[in-house]
Amino acid sequence: MKLQNYINEKLFLEIKNNKIIIEEPNNEISEANQEKLKNITIKNLPTNVFAFSLDKNVEISTDKFRKFYNEFLGNASNIQKRCDVVLVCEENNNFDILICELKSTNLDRSEYEYQLMNVKVFVDYVLNLYKIIGKQNIENTNIYYILFHKKRVNNDFRKDNIIFSSPKNEHKKEKMYHFDTQEIIIMPIESHSFHYLNWEDLQKIIKNEKQMGV
Repeated sequence: MKLQNYINEKLFLEIKNNKIIIEEPNNEISEANQEKLKNITIKNLPTNVFAFSLDKNVEISTDKFRKFYNEFLGNASNIQKRCDVVLVCEENNNFDILICELKSTNLDRSEYEYQLMNVKVFVDYVLNLYKIIGKQNIENTNIYYILFHKKRVNNDFRKDNIIFSSPKNEHKKEKMYHFDTQEIIIMPIESHSFHYLNWEDLQKIIKNEKQMGV
């Protein structure tokens, strides 16, 4: 049984033609937010990648939608925060998991760090269900935290109103403030309606992190 069978299918994000669009929720198109980072399209996703979001609107009846919340939790602070997308790549019982958040303006660490770590706790729970309850073998698991945020200066190559970035030259890594044993990859992205990122570029970053022993 696949790992995705342990996750509610309502949380899945569509991958179509090997592409996925990551959107910041409630990012309405208006003159006031034209400069915001609206979405990122990741291209060339392999078939062994699936995606889900705990920040997705899910149907709770025939005419009502709401965000996913863990109904088993109480009202303690910071435990219901969620990030935009989780990308899971599985190959021969090895998992690379990218927990991603997209931010336009609010780069408050107390916001995005808790969003990422809450989802990491959920991912750990699902992996343990898969391994312990499902009796499935996991050889190795690598979890990466990625923050995509609006870049102020444009040094990217532009063609036909589409921006192609070079994240290997742009990204940086920093230690989390609230969870100082964890590190996050910061990727500045130019504000634009058509921003594309290649899966191969993310893979290069992951490979580099593995070589550095992260």
